[in-house]
Amino acid sequence: MALAAIRQEWIDRARFFYSFKRCQGPTLVNDDAAKRCASVLAALQCSAPEDELIVRFWQKGLSHKTRQNVCHPHRSVHSSRRASCSSGTMGTSDISFAINALDTLHF
Repeated sequence: MALAAIRQEWIDRARFFYSFKRCQGPTLVNDDAAKRCASVLAALQCSAPEDELIVRFWQKGLSHKTRQNVCHPHRSVHSSRRASCSSGTMGTSDISFAINALDTLHF
C-alpha cells in the first residue's frame, strides 16, 4: 500500500514536470530555463539532484495519452498528433493554477 502511494506521488510529480517542460520549457533559454526548472522541482519537493533523475525516470513511463493531453486536457487523443500549448507558453494564470494544483498533491 505504501509503495503504491509513493509510486503515485512520483508519477504525479513527473506528470507536472512534464507539463511544465512541454508547455513552457521550450520557450525558455539558458539561465532562465535552469532557474525555472529548479523552482518547479523545488515546488515539487525535488531539491536533491537524484530527485530530478527520479522525476525524469517516471516521465519516460507516462502514457502516450497523458503526454498528448498535457496542455490540452479537453482535446481528444486523436485530434492532434502533437500536444502543445496554443501560444507555446504557459500564461501567468496557468502557472498560478499549476502551483495551486501542487498544493492538492500530498507529497
